[in-house]
Amino acid sequence: MRLTDTARVYALGYMLEHIRVRFKRSITLDTFVKLDAKEDESRALPRWLAKILAMHGIVDIQGVDMRIELLRALSREKIAGDKLNALRQDFYISIKDFITEAKGRTEQEQKVNIDRLLITLQDIMLLRLDKIMGYAKSVYAMQEVEPRLSVEEKILLKSLHDAINEFKDYIMRYNSNDYSSSSNSSVSTNEASKR
Repeated sequence: MRLTDTARVYALGYMLEHIRVRFKRSITLDTFVKLDAKEDESRALPRWLAKILAMHGIVDIQGVDMRIELLRALSREKIAGDKLNALRQDFYISIKDFITEAKGRTEQEQKVNIDRLLITLQDIMLLRLDKIMGYAKSVYAMQEVEPRLSVEEKILLKSLHDAINEFKDYIMRYNSNDYSSSSNSSVSTNEASKR
């Protein structure tokens, strides 16, 4: 399965996960979703529903600040040296979701924060990419590191590993037929030009 297809499937799962919210006012819904909540009540709701209610000012989502989460992840990655630090399966999905929400806001300060966030995201992505490339050379190293990778990184690791193996097989394979077909075609071309 391609990276984008896999990421979409995991993003759907991410939106179905429950998160804590605090209700700013009382609400009763009896349509597609049945919900009865009082002001200041706290409970878990599916992320997709919490986002809709937050957009309408009904709830405050009580989640982890992804800016802090990203900075912590970058700091841990730098401290880890050559080793890969563990990331949540949905790390990049949650960061992308946070950035998408932040881009919806129009305040100038928010735009500056998004730029900083994107720079930090690029830093961690490039740092981890360098490390992942090293692990892609060996099946044993892949097995060791796979539990510490996000969904997207697992697909990247497998793709890199497959490409490396294909390259090694191509270079290391010696087959006299590889060269005979090109020399035969040049001989037949020379014979045809003599006629």
